[in-house]
Amino acid sequence: MPSQQAPSKVRTAMLERECLRLRMDGMSHRAIARELGIAPSTAYKRVQHGLHELQRDNAAQAAELRELEALRLDELQDAVWEKAADGDPGAIDRVLAIMARRSRLLGLDVAEAKAEPKLDHAALRFQYQLIVTRLRAEALGL
Repeated sequence: MPSQQAPSKVRTAMLERECLRLRMDGMSHRAIARELGIAPSTAYKRVQHGLHELQRDNAAQAAELRELEALRLDELQDAVWEKAADGDPGAIDRVLAIMARRSRLLGLDVAEAKAEPKLDHAALRFQYQLIVTRLRAEALGL
């Protein structure tokens, strides 16, 4: 027997997508509500939920990428480790550089973590563009 909730879940997902698209186009929550014939609080909730889902997806993808990059750094370090252990100055510099990169990637540097927080505007712009691109692709059914 088909689920009785499926049609409402589909409607909610479609409403969320449309709310996100309209918000991306610059509309306020009130304007979205008027456009779609829903309460402003519903428009707000649908936009917030959609953004939360996108952030969760981005966080999962970022974790996967960090893991992949850490594995690559391990392979690079393995490739020069013996020369570094034998005292080759160039290999030692490479290993230290790889170790420093791994520490930054994994957030292991306590001193950096205690430093005053800084906004990474480039990263924020990238995240924004990523969200916009995904929303547009979804809106076009790609």
